[in-house]
Amino acid sequence: MQVNQNLNGQQTCPALDLQDVILDLFQQNLMARLEVLIFDAQELLETRAQPAEDLATPKKLADQLRLMSTHIHHLSNNVEVWQYLQQNK
Repeated sequence: MQVNQNLNGQQTCPALDLQDVILDLFQQNLMARLEVLIFDAQELLETRAQPAEDLATPKKLADQLRLMSTHIHHLSNNVEVWQYLQQNK
């Protein structure tokens, strides 16, 4: 990182580009949400693999899959927004 001096002789660091900071935070948020989605999918698969009948009824399974589908759709849209912003910075 380049260090500059201001008029008083104090060392200062260059200002961070706000857009880069926002894009980095956006990317970190996307990665965290993807990890949660993967964890939820693994948990759902493990629940379905267990022999107990009451763990996941077809209605509960359908509801969980619909919820995951909604999360995937939102995540996909946000990835497209992030990609657009990344290309046009």
